[in-house]
Amino acid sequence: ESVVWYNDWSRLRQSVIEDPRPSEIRSGLEKKADEVLKRILRYNEDDVRATKLVKEWLRGKKPTKQKEKQEELPVE
Repeated sequence: ESVVWYNDWSRLRQSVIEDPRPSEIRSGLEKKADEVLKRILRYNEDDVRATKLVKEWLRGKKPTKQKEKQEELPVE
């Protein structure tokens, strides 16, 4: 979903740059582009928080089987 939003933002920004119409019209496009960029930022911030919670949860888990102990991945 965020990839689609990024494509929308990219097209809007390119339209602002290339648009020969008056600045009032371009500012409307610029405002839409800013709104899309804010949506992407909120989505990414939420994704980072969720990933951190999953990481913390996984670190708290202990292997329950010998096979799980052998297959542990290195922690970066």
